[in-house]
Amino acid sequence: MGGGDPPAVNALMAFDDGAGGGPALYAGGQFTSAGGVAASNIAKWACEGCYPDCDGDGELTFFDFLCFQNLFAAMDPAADCDGDGAFTFFDFLCFQNAFAAGCE
Repeated sequence: MGGGDPPAVNALMAFDDGAGGGPALYAGGQFTSAGGVAASNIAKWACEGCYPDCDGDGELTFFDFLCFQNLFAAMDPAADCDGDGAFTFFDFLCFQNAFAAGCE
């Protein structure tokens, strides 16, 4: 944390904002940056998962496509793969490309 006089974290809380990434750790306090990124007294830290592992089982399989298809049908924000705010064919192409690229 940086900025503030002196910079301080006064509160920590895990919270799932419903964006499909699961819970994240939020920090609140007196600071203007977190991890070198501008932050106005609140910061979010989350683990980056493997997006195409939709069912979260650690393997990329046919079931990940089914999981994505179900999210898409439900218009879940996690299915907006290309991030344009619309549920279109391009989200399927985006997911297919992410699946083909695999996970590290």
